[in-house]
Amino acid sequence: MPMTSASATTLDGAAGGPIRLIVPHAPGTTPDLAARLVGPRLTARVDRPVVVDNRPGASGLIGYEAVAKAAPDGSTLMITAASIMTLPLLYPNAPVDVLNGFSPISNLCSTNFALVVHPSLPAENFLQFLAYVRARPGAVDYASPGKGTFHHLWMEQMCLMARLQMSHVAYKGASGAITDVLAGHVKTMFLPVHQAVPFQKEGKLRIMGVISAARDPNFPALDTLGASGLPGFSGEAWYALLGPKGMGEKLVTDIQTRIQAVLGEPEILSTLAKQGVVVKGSSASELYATMKNEQDKWARVVKEGQLNLRAE
Repeated sequence: MPMTSASATTLDGAAGGPIRLIVPHAPGTTPDLAARLVGPRLTARVDRPVVVDNRPGASGLIGYEAVAKAAPDGSTLMITAASIMTLPLLYPNAPVDVLNGFSPISNLCSTNFALVVHPSLPAENFLQFLAYVRARPGAVDYASPGKGTFHHLWMEQMCLMARLQMSHVAYKGASGAITDVLAGHVKTMFLPVHQAVPFQKEGKLRIMGVISAARDPNFPALDTLGASGLPGFSGEAWYALLGPKGMGEKLVTDIQTRIQAVLGEPEILSTLAKQGVVVKGSSASELYATMKNEQDKWARVVKEGQLNLRAE
């Protein structure tokens, strides 16, 4: 992943003035939470105000464009979700190259998800779930917050790997999908683990397993779907820090070092853990590799599953 030189080499040496931390998602989302936790603490470390700027809309495209057009001097950064890598599937003619149009800086954190079912579906574990669905091709429906969301794509990935046929019910947002799964109108979906666990304790939903490759450190009692009946299946909702294309290596390293120091603070770790978020770290090249693998993976799932994700 080549990096070109830029005028600034550190955040302190940048042009001065506020640092804009763009979040291409709505307030209240995990990227927004991360930005509002990181911003004030980064301000203290660089002696420059960090301003969180939410730019939701068009599957993140509004925010992506704002960052892509900014100067690569460290004064504009972005915290975004892994869903950035599905943009080409939704908008094939988008004016932003999500893989090569930004400077990867660092993976920040991730949220684990669980496969949940309504109690009316007679499956106590993931193997029973697979057997039940396999015996009823197309009869079991699943919910998602919308076409092309990870909730949708993870389920299609699972169907391809397990040779299942399920019916997708797409909602305009997560709340409607969750409401209908809780009511039993739709039988299953993926939910963030920290949301799924209370529903299971209340007997409203049943957890089949989590999508992470290894057990979740925040919920170690829950087994993974890969170990529970579908070897090789895993997924991750990661959140990363990117900047405009052309940021120099020294500037990227400077930002990465300061951000990771912020994320290592006990209060940050504790606050994120309560939201089911695990702090991560990576080099710029490791993040680039993750982004490329993710883009290739979803392009393959869409092709093999013959899915039409284009935004209407």
